[in-house]
Amino acid sequence: MFLSVLIVSVGLWDVRKITLAGKRDHLVRYVDYLYESVNGMIREYRNSTGNDITQYFQILDMANYNVKQHACLACIPFFKDMVKHYEKYYPTMAKFFVFINS
Repeated sequence: MFLSVLIVSVGLWDVRKITLAGKRDHLVRYVDYLYESVNGMIREYRNSTGNDITQYFQILDMANYNVKQHACLACIPFFKDMVKHYEKYYPTMAKFFVFINS
């Protein structure tokens, strides 16, 4: 079995600034794009090598994560949408989620 690794530096995103600028939907679409890109890369790798790879290992780097900046009341719908989209469209893609520097 082969497993890919996806590393996301969550602490680098200024979710509050993006949300207050009215661009939350753009960020949600960007996260959907990331998931779709990973899905496509896994599919291409599987087709080109014949290896049975279907899932990835996701590491969420929480370095520089600031609760005031990222968990404000206006930001909560973004995180809710992100989880809801993952559960609806990519429910079995990630084998594990690991949070580091949290």
